[in-house]
Amino acid sequence: MSTIIVGTPVTAGLGDLFTKHGLSKKTVVLFDKHTRNLFGDELLETLRHEGFQLIELVVPAREASKSFSVAYRLFGTMIEGNVDRSWNLLAIGGGVIGDLGGFVAASYYRGIPVIQFPTTLLAMTDSSIGGKVALNHPLGKNLIGFFHLPELVLIDPSYLKTLPQREIYSGMSEVVKYGFIGDETFLNFLDSHFKEITELRDPWLTDAVKKSAFIKEDVITRDFRETDGIRATLNF
Repeated sequence: MSTIIVGTPVTAGLGDLFTKHGLSKKTVVLFDKHTRNLFGDELLETLRHEGFQLIELVVPAREASKSFSVAYRLFGTMIEGNVDRSWNLLAIGGGVIGDLGGFVAASYYRGIPVIQFPTTLLAMTDSSIGGKVALNHPLGKNLIGFFHLPELVLIDPSYLKTLPQREIYSGMSEVVKYGFIGDETFLNFLDSHFKEITELRDPWLTDAVKKSAFIKEDVITRDFRETDGIRATLNF
């Protein structure tokens, strides 16, 4: 399964972390335009300082980016950049970027490693974990895709400070769900510290994100391809 790392700053020592997990420092970095404007310069500078060779991809910040036409354009840029199987893809953003990046990584050369770097609460606790990646089709959402587990999931709750409050509450609905799936102790923790978590205060925020991520990882471990009905509990 994936290695999930939760902390601040999660980017510290990324070069050594990639090496430890057998990952190349030749990395395609995928952003949407919004995330690129917020975090891109700092993150890319950190990666270059760590010795990474980078190709940067940027797509519009909208659901429509989860499409074949966008993926096809990204494939072209990667081919022109001589990206081969020795490269990996780092997807930095919310659920759309995680899905698009995962799909591109799963398809390119029949699969290159993907590293998920979620920047929304919903992505940190749900979509970046478990390896389900898909594009939309005019006849439905998330119909065309793969099971392609990320090698690493890098979660830094400090990135949530740029989100509007409605996005925090949207992500909290997922966190509360894990309280019901997980255990009564976690549910009581969420009930007691809901205000601190939604105000992005630590240690409560990081504890909630970490516990949610590992509850989902536990479910995925027991039913990766949704064959036994266990993973379906995540959909209630």
